[in-house]
Amino acid sequence: MLRKRSVLKYYSFSLMELMVVVAIIGILSSIVTVSVMDRADDAKRAKVGADFRNIETSLNMFKLDMGRFPNGLDQLLKTENRKGPWTDKLPNDPWDNPYEYELKGSSVFILTSYGADKQPGGEGIDEDRQYSNRELR
Repeated sequence: MLRKRSVLKYYSFSLMELMVVVAIIGILSSIVTVSVMDRADDAKRAKVGADFRNIETSLNMFKLDMGRFPNGLDQLLKTENRKGPWTDKLPNDPWDNPYEYELKGSSVFILTSYGADKQPGGEGIDEDRQYSNRELR
């Protein structure tokens, strides 16, 4: 900020003062960026959980109508015996992969998202997420 001392003389910030301010702004912006990046991963994990619950709802409606769980998630999009479809669209996980669906027996299903690496196993953002209508063992 310029300060007027007399009619002809003006004072301004020194180069050192400007460098200190720029350094402080840089440090603060890097801290904010790191915090925001971690939140994006948390949001993706939360989306997987919400998608699992929505798919489970569609699977349960299918079972109520048909007396069994479907053999594949694509059956939720079709009409059978004048019933259905049970969902308009099957969501992909946040990494744009389809969810895996496995039917075990006649009453237990497992939904799986393989994470960012798109393959079984992994840690952090690559960690697999699974959901079942029964406790997994």
